[in-house]
Amino acid sequence: MENNNTHSYHYLYVPGNKLEFIDKAINKGVKNLIIDLEDSIPWDEKDSVRENVCDFIEKNEISSNIHIRTNSDYALQKKDLESLSNIGIENVFIPKLELDSAIIKNSYSDLFSKITGIIETATGLNDLDRINENIEMYRVAIGEVDFSADLGIDEDNQALLFYRSQIVFKSNYLNLEKPISGVYKNIRDYEGLKNFAVYVKALGFGGMQAIHPDQIEVIDKVFKQNITNVNTKDISRLIENHPYVLAARVSNHYPNRILIEIIEREPVAILKVDPLLMIDGDGIILPDLENYINYNIPVLTNFNIHETSYNKGKKISSDKVIDCVDWLKKIKKDYSYLYENLSELKITSSDEIELILFDHPTYIYLGLDKINYRLEILKKFEETIKPNKISDYTYLDLRYKNQIVVKEKHS
Repeated sequence: MENNNTHSYHYLYVPGNKLEFIDKAINKGVKNLIIDLEDSIPWDEKDSVRENVCDFIEKNEISSNIHIRTNSDYALQKKDLESLSNIGIENVFIPKLELDSAIIKNSYSDLFSKITGIIETATGLNDLDRINENIEMYRVAIGEVDFSADLGIDEDNQALLFYRSQIVFKSNYLNLEKPISGVYKNIRDYEGLKNFAVYVKALGFGGMQAIHPDQIEVIDKVFKQNITNVNTKDISRLIENHPYVLAARVSNHYPNRILIEIIEREPVAILKVDPLLMIDGDGIILPDLENYINYNIPVLTNFNIHETSYNKGKKISSDKVIDCVDWLKKIKKDYSYLYENLSELKITSSDEIELILFDHPTYIYLGLDKINYRLEILKKFEETIKPNKISDYTYLDLRYKNQIVVKEKHS
């Protein structure tokens, strides 16, 4: 049995209880095989399958050409690593790798020359730097099914773009080999597989995991492809489908690099509906509201909007919200002090606009119309009262013609 591991970009999973598939896979040109001891193996067969796999590898003398995915369970992973080290296995894939994984806690890493950590949890990704301090990793891979489930996000290119990019960035920062992307699950969709491979290659991945031998030819062809044949416009369009990406430019840097430049969308407000939504300056609804605590942005309140008016990644269909977003953009650009101290933009029952500042608070009544004009008046007023500030007042009422009615705060 031979497996000349010439440069290839596929990593094909074979269930540990289906060892007869190995010869078939190699005859089909598979160069990188991952024998799986984890997801494909029933719990009550774990010990017997591990023993059979070790016997198979020893008898066929193929240890240098085989990768083994261990179990993620602590006790089972410990048994896996002990058994594999005894038969000279060099390449291991560690699923759901975190700081408390058995390979770290038991100092097994010195026994294997090429450790691939599979990142399948937010904790694993967040702690990747510290993990690499404890074990000498060769590279990382992403297990996108479990990773998406852990974060509670959709398993698609839009939702995973940021996290895939983090995997690539951290791999480069830690001086690891290029990471391996997740699998493409539709084994008969070769055009979809090709597009996915082009996409992850452009993001910086160095190969793909696979679940069927028929996928490897497509994967290798894409990853071996010269960058002159890469359609940069298609890649740009794929990236720009992500809600957080305003624009993307993809360019070839000869002889073998692709440069991706991204302009991100920035939220300008939180829209107080159920559930809360972040919205950018173009009125696009942004995902991952969990990130709102990282932004000092105002809240839009009292907007009675039906849920059919908003979809993540799409422009909101409410004209009132769009108008308010436009005012906030102008305030942010021309009146930064007001924007930075703005807690809330409220629409009243009579459709008047009311601003509420963080300090004390201060209320600013802008009325029904001529909002931009009234904001200019407010800015000029604040310039005339320096060194005092508008936050020194309980309220400022700009609804009257040619005057501002104010009430001072009493110390």
